[in-house]
Amino acid sequence: MVLSASSLFGAVHADGIVSSDIVGYATDNLTKGKFNMNAVVFNNIDGSDVNLNEDVTFVGATGGYDETDADSIQIWDAATSGYTVFYYDIEDLCWYDAFGNEEPVIPSGCAFWYRSRGTTAPSITQSGAVENAATCPVVLTKGKFNMVINPYPTAYSLNDTDAVTFENSLGGYDETDADSIQVWDAGTSGYTVFYYDVEDLCWYDAFGNEDPDVPGATPYWYRSRGSVAPTITFKKTF
Repeated sequence: MVLSASSLFGAVHADGIVSSDIVGYATDNLTKGKFNMNAVVFNNIDGSDVNLNEDVTFVGATGGYDETDADSIQIWDAATSGYTVFYYDIEDLCWYDAFGNEEPVIPSGCAFWYRSRGTTAPSITQSGAVENAATCPVVLTKGKFNMVINPYPTAYSLNDTDAVTFENSLGGYDETDADSIQVWDAGTSGYTVFYYDVEDLCWYDAFGNEDPDVPGATPYWYRSRGSVAPTITFKKTF
């Protein structure tokens, strides 16, 4: 996802600007007929959750009568190892959940699968405020797969402690016994995998590269293997 435009605005008082937010929009072009890992990367200005039918624009979504034939959004719950599913209705051209609720809301910073079923590549356009807190800690579910997104729209190295820190990550000698990060590529339907090394206490890729970069606004799986819940703390670098 690429941040396409942004502007700066703030609350102005007699003594100057006392608060400000970076606002903008981004369009993500998905891969047709594939699973795409995506995320809500903007906050609504009023702080409310994101409504898929009001706050996000979908172009080229394939409608159907349920998630078996329509494009769907699938939100992972690490604690239950299950999904909350929304599908794009062919008649009403809006998103519904499995219970027919047409006000599907998801929190900002929520990663999800977008399952495309059509022959035309869909796109998602989001707008709002970029996360402005100095840090954003995310406590994961131990011993489980967790779907994670950096709330800041900047690329970063997993070993750059100015951008991100990891607590309670379980080290090992490869991804079969260590905590791992798995970045999905919709085009190849495969993963780029990084693992947490038990000796060096840093992240490596499969080729021994110790400077693994993650593009901005890219969600991924964090596979926890330990008995203690890991915490990822993302840091504002702009």
